[in-house]
Amino acid sequence: MDKDFTDLVNQISPELKKHHREIERESRNLSLAFKKVFLGSEEGTLVLNKLLEFCMVRNSLFTGNSRTFYNCGKNDIGLYIQEMIQHGTFNERQESFEEGLDELYETKMDESIKKASKEYNLKYEDIKTLIERNLE
Repeated sequence: MDKDFTDLVNQISPELKKHHREIERESRNLSLAFKKVFLGSEEGTLVLNKLLEFCMVRNSLFTGNSRTFYNCGKNDIGLYIQEMIQHGTFNERQESFEEGLDELYETKMDESIKKASKEYNLKYEDIKTLIERNLE
């Protein structure tokens, strides 16, 4: 593989990972808000059940005429609400896993910086600053 391409990938990879974590964090916060609204009280749960009933989440959508398309639209809304409520549990486990990966990444990065500082006779802080500037 071309060395310049490898260097470019190594520079971009942490930025993409950071962006992905930000999107996941926003998604998790939205999921938590759905849970708070719909599962945080008896009234919320009642409204959730009525919405899912109205959206025909547990019923057949097929009518034999064009009303089926209308029902599909309602159903999409209900499925979206259900997905958002259930979304957080998986993402919370995934975030915990990603935090472990981040720690491992930081440890490996630290080891690489120390090795490079010895190999190229540079200060640890100078190499770390150079890497951080490239990621901005």
